[in-house]
Amino acid sequence: MSESSRIQIALAAPPFFSLPLLPASVFANYFAFSSLIVPGDAATTANNIIASDGLFRAGIVSWLIVLTLDVVVALALYVLLIPVNKSLSLLAAWFRLVYTTIKGTTLLILFIVLVLLSGAYYLTVFEAGQLHAQVMFFLDLREIGFLMPSIILWPLAFSLWLFSLQVGFSLQIGFHSQNSGRLVDNWMFWLSDRFF
Repeated sequence: MSESSRIQIALAAPPFFSLPLLPASVFANYFAFSSLIVPGDAATTANNIIASDGLFRAGIVSWLIVLTLDVVVALALYVLLIPVNKSLSLLAAWFRLVYTTIKGTTLLILFIVLVLLSGAYYLTVFEAGQLHAQVMFFLDLREIGFLMPSIILWPLAFSLWLFSLQVGFSLQIGFHSQNSGRLVDNWMFWLSDRFF
């Protein structure tokens, strides 16, 4: 692979790897879940999820797509960075997979919500208010679980992943290249877009 093609790949990497994730995550967070979950109102939230079961499940599928694409991104960047440094490439892929795993654990809670609202025979021992409270508890727990890694663990894993990528791309195209300024600008734009 020539140096110019490596530079082009390095410059195109952030938007190329981020754009497929955007529609699925926006759909799940801002359309599916935000339209169904009413903060502080367990009964309305439970009734919304029961009435729009398909939308809730579509939100879960959207998150599964995002997590799957995150694994694809980790693999693609691993392959892209192997010519630079195999250990650094493996480190970048590992950090991306840690980030994906942290986010994926919160997805399991949504399946618990589906089970609680399934109307299964063993749930008849609970009154409707109790089930609704449990649903709200698990949705709140998911929100905490989703935000806590985002605030504490996720930035650490994601920052280490970005650092290893930036070092890898810098080694690949060189700090003294005339295009390195554009590379840093492109990555900084991508980073600010992901965090803010």
